[in-house]
Amino acid sequence: MFTLKGELTLDQATKRLEWAGVKSLSNRVVRYSERELFLMTGDEYERQRIEMQIYPSPVWLSKSAERVEFAISLTNLLKVKHDLKYASIEVIDEAIVVAATPEIHEEVVRFSAELNAMIEQRNEERRVLNIERGERRKVEREQDMIEANQRDAQRAKVFEQTVNELQSEFDQARKALLNSKNKSRLIEIEYTKLRDGYSADLPDAQAIADQIMGLEGAIDEITLESEENQERYDYLRKRLLGSQYAQLFAGLK
Repeated sequence: MFTLKGELTLDQATKRLEWAGVKSLSNRVVRYSERELFLMTGDEYERQRIEMQIYPSPVWLSKSAERVEFAISLTNLLKVKHDLKYASIEVIDEAIVVAATPEIHEEVVRFSAELNAMIEQRNEERRVLNIERGERRKVEREQDMIEANQRDAQRAKVFEQTVNELQSEFDQARKALLNSKNKSRLIEIEYTKLRDGYSADLPDAQAIADQIMGLEGAIDEITLESEENQERYDYLRKRLLGSQYAQLFAGLK
């Protein structure tokens, strides 16, 4: 880089540069201020424009490896549009440090802003989706509870109806058993009376004997009927007691 000082015209400045051995201005960049004229190479010019900026790491990058990966991805994206010969992107602790020309910094700022906006939008969409899912699950749970209560009520109704029918059958069986026992006792009394008073010397001994035989047959029939009624009574009683216990336990639940 050459520096010319003093009040010179452009022609005078050019001649001074020629005297300094600069015969051609190709691949050179001329920069000047009110009192100075600078002639520098393109490499010197680009390096002079380099600025260093520190950008906070995106909050959604929680791990060091993720931040490094982000810096690599950012570099690869910038390479598509810019020559990164005079740029460096590094991760230092929780910051992204960029040393580059102003246009690179503009791209970094724009890219970061657009990426953060996209991620915020996606997070908001997820938040809304989670709320909607939560509401749906709440409605589904309430509906499941309603249906479960309805099923319980229906089962309780059917159970109550079954128990009532069983109670009615049991009452009938009990009544039939009592009737058969009463009938059996009456026949036994009549049979015992005739048998004890029977004598072959009686005028109507044959008729009495026929009655005794008839009562013996009736005793067999009523005994069989009582046994059948007893079996049905015991069976229904057992079922009824089991149903009552089941109803009790269901109520305790």
